[in-house]
Amino acid sequence: MPKDIQESSVKVQLLHYAAYWKWFVISVFVTISVAYIYIYSSIPFYNSSSSILIKDESNSALSELAAFDDLGLTGAGLSESAFENELEIIRSRRIIGEVITSLKLNVSYFRNDRFKKIELFENKPVEVKVLSEEESIKTILFDLKLVDEASCQISFDGSGNFVNYDFGERISFKGNEFILLPRFYYLSIKNEAPSKTYTIQVSSIENTINALRSSIGVEQVSEKSSIIKLSLIGSNFKKSEVILNRLVEVFNNDAINDRTAVTKSTAIFINTRLAIIQSELDSVEQQKEVFNRTNKLVDIQEEGKLFLKDVDKVVEKNFEIETKLDLLNSLSEYLSSGNEDDLIPINIGSDIGLSNTAVENYNALILERNKLLNSSTNLNPVVIAVNQQISAIRSNLLENLTTLKTALEIENREVQLRQATINNKLSNIPKIGRSSLVIERQRSIKEALYLYLSQKKEETAIALSVVTPKAKIVDYAYTSKSPISPKKRIIVLLSILLGILIPLVVIYFKELFDTKIHSRSDVEMLLSNPSILGEIPEVKAKENSTIITNDRSVLSEAFRIIRTNLSYFLRANEQTSEKVIFVTSTVKGEGKTFVAYNLALSLASTNKSVILLGADIRNPQIHRYLEDIKWTIGLSEYLHDYNVIESSIINELGTDKYNLNVILSGKVPPNPAELLLNGRFSQLIDTLSKSYDYIVVDTAPTLLVTDTLLLTQKSNVTVYVCRAEYTDKKLLQYPSELIDEGKLKNVGFILNSITRTNFGYGSKYGYGYGEEELSYFERLKKRWEEF
Repeated sequence: MPKDIQESSVKVQLLHYAAYWKWFVISVFVTISVAYIYIYSSIPFYNSSSSILIKDESNSALSELAAFDDLGLTGAGLSESAFENELEIIRSRRIIGEVITSLKLNVSYFRNDRFKKIELFENKPVEVKVLSEEESIKTILFDLKLVDEASCQISFDGSGNFVNYDFGERISFKGNEFILLPRFYYLSIKNEAPSKTYTIQVSSIENTINALRSSIGVEQVSEKSSIIKLSLIGSNFKKSEVILNRLVEVFNNDAINDRTAVTKSTAIFINTRLAIIQSELDSVEQQKEVFNRTNKLVDIQEEGKLFLKDVDKVVEKNFEIETKLDLLNSLSEYLSSGNEDDLIPINIGSDIGLSNTAVENYNALILERNKLLNSSTNLNPVVIAVNQQISAIRSNLLENLTTLKTALEIENREVQLRQATINNKLSNIPKIGRSSLVIERQRSIKEALYLYLSQKKEETAIALSVVTPKAKIVDYAYTSKSPISPKKRIIVLLSILLGILIPLVVIYFKELFDTKIHSRSDVEMLLSNPSILGEIPEVKAKENSTIITNDRSVLSEAFRIIRTNLSYFLRANEQTSEKVIFVTSTVKGEGKTFVAYNLALSLASTNKSVILLGADIRNPQIHRYLEDIKWTIGLSEYLHDYNVIESSIINELGTDKYNLNVILSGKVPPNPAELLLNGRFSQLIDTLSKSYDYIVVDTAPTLLVTDTLLLTQKSNVTVYVCRAEYTDKKLLQYPSELIDEGKLKNVGFILNSITRTNFGYGSKYGYGYGEEELSYFERLKKRWEEF
């Protein structure tokens, strides 16, 4: 398809739909109105969010683990699995449950406005204090009216039956027991409170946890970041912000409690070992004192230094091994004590080769089991599973300790063997000196272990007193002031699009299934090169259906155009001097009689002699336009009775009807076809042709009867009338076939009852040119009637 033709087709389609602009305006107005009603009646929802940074505690100088860097307890940073664990902990049922309990979120308060319920949080008029146990709370809903400062009215489950209750009075419903307490906010609204109705919902803790967990969003800001974004969508953004801030607070407190428990367990272990080592050190000191006093020794160490220079490394190694063995024995006794509730000290083990990861996992399981036992028993399958994991790790730790002990004992025997060799070289040293050195070595070992544990005791005390939160708050909870729902701009834009789309679709499907003709283009598309004489506008019920003298109406202008086109059409097809015009249609009701009558009037207005002949003797209709003419004999009587002459059936109209005469159809005969073929009709046409310039013949519809086809040889032009919104498109095949078969000749089509928007070419602009100017109110009235 050429580009110019394609653009023209698009333009035609746009102009076609533009003709229905009124319906588009109405539709858009309705959809926008519905959109604004929806926006006004909808509850706005806001997105509140906060950001927290999960700290890498293994590298924190203030962490309790930092005190034991020399034991290798610190890790290499916050691992991906550890970060995922923190995400799960934040949205765990336990943490969410603590938030709900602390804020009493299982009770919701709403103020009932005309079209919506507005959730209240800080400005609630009363407070519900639930007296039932958390496990027995059931979901209930009731309406509340405030009566005065001491009482209120309650209606349960929307029954509408309000019952008076005093504030502080115990109320029972469906197994729930609660009391209502007035809040200070009520004092500021007590003047308007009696006209307000509130709705309060009490939900079970379990249902509230499920609802809040599904609403809270927890996500990592980026793949390599340790920042977590918390979000919550709600209708009361103040409530959402309080919930998010409390969630972070509960999460930090939970982490602090876990770390404090581990640190306290470590402190207890260190204090116990310090007491034992101190006792042993005192015993060695007393033994040394007695030995020196008995042997009258002053400074045996100076004497021994001469022999110890060669054995420094051996003694140092022996000291290290015996220290590790002592620590290993202490930790083995601690694990073998049988108390499965104790945590393993986290700062003992690295020096003796024990895995710190196993110790951390063991402590984590102990803490998890203790939390589970707060809400369940040892028979809980989850508790049993955790106990089995604890036993397995404990067994692995004991096996590792046994293995380490065996290795150290082997290494110790090797060192002792080397030391025995050296001792043989010291055989010349007096026995007293050797005994003194043994005692000194024991004292040094005990003293070093005592100092080590004392240092760890101080570091543990510092860690216990300086406990930082696990999550650092990057941004406190905040809310964007623009609601995320409803999105006003999008709804308005969609309503406008919908307002345009609805009539567009309706018009499209209407025309898709529409079988009627509507405009000139329909006739031109269905017929091959039709000659269209003109278009007649639709005549409203209150408008005059006939043209009058010096009429400047749209109807008169239409028939003037038809008259002009008809004159050209007659000259182009003129074969005789006679101008006989047949007016017909396909079926009844298309307006052929209306066209014939007004066409005759229009021709007569040019000072031509015109006669209108009613040839539709089966269904006469011309008399409806001639109220001033009494019923007279007509064509049927003329055709039937050879004694009736032409002049007796001709009726002269008044001077206001120009030079127009009429022959009515007469009475309906029983044999119209036979009458039309008896020769009298042709004789009548020949006679009238001598006296009149134009003979306009109103004939019968072509599809229903054969009358018109029997007479077509007497016509010079056949005016074929089609009616918009009435004539079926398929019916236009019939006149096309008649033309092709030669049964109709010199056919010109007239489109009747066309709406002004469907006028072809420039008719919609030309009609009404020169029309009498109307007043403002008359124009408004006319536009309303056209609408």
